[in-house]
Amino acid sequence: MFKIILLGVVFACVAPFFIEGDDGEPMVTPDEAIGWVTDHIPQSWVDKASDKLGVDVKSVASAATSSGGEGFSFDRMKETLAVAAELQQLAEKNGTNLQDLLTKDSAELRKLASDNSEELQKLMTEHGAEVQRLMSEHGAELQALAAQKGGNLQTLLSQHQAELQQVLADPESARRMAMEHKDEIKQAMGK
Repeated sequence: MFKIILLGVVFACVAPFFIEGDDGEPMVTPDEAIGWVTDHIPQSWVDKASDKLGVDVKSVASAATSSGGEGFSFDRMKETLAVAAELQQLAEKNGTNLQDLLTKDSAELRKLASDNSEELQKLMTEHGAEVQRLMSEHGAELQALAAQKGGNLQTLLSQHQAELQQVLADPESARRMAMEHKDEIKQAMGK
C-alpha cells in the first residue's frame, strides 16, 4: 500500500513540474497536485503507511515539497523519495524504525549512508534498462490510479519496487515520460 502512496506523491510532483500551458507556465500548481493526492488517496492508506514506516507520510511529503517556504523543488522531492526505501530497509535491518533514523543528526545519517554505500548504489542502478521499458509501456497506468486507486498499477508496482526510485534519479527520463503521457496525466488530474 505504501508503494501506491509513493507513486501518488511522485505523480503529484512530476505532473505540475512538466505540464505547461501555452504561456509556458505550469497548468497545475504543486499545491493543486498535492491537493489532488489528498483528495484521491484514502486517509486510511496514509495512516497504514505512516504506521508501517514509523513516520507521518503526509508531513514528510509536505516538508519535501515546501520546506522552509522555498516552494516546490524537484531535486528536494527526488532526494526525499529516492532515500526513503533505503532508509526503511536500513532501519529494519538495524532493528529500529524510520522515525528513529530521521531524528539522528546529519553526521550519523551520513555515516549510515557511507557504511552502506555499495548496497544503496546497487539498489539505485541495477534496474536502469528495466525502468525505461516499464515507464514507456505503462505510462497510462498513471491515469488508472485516479479511477481505481491502485488496481492494475498496484500489481505492476509490486513487481517493480526499485524501478520507481531509478526514475527519480534521472530527471531527464522523468521529463520525457511526463511529456509522452501528458494527456493521460492531465485527464487524471481532471484538467
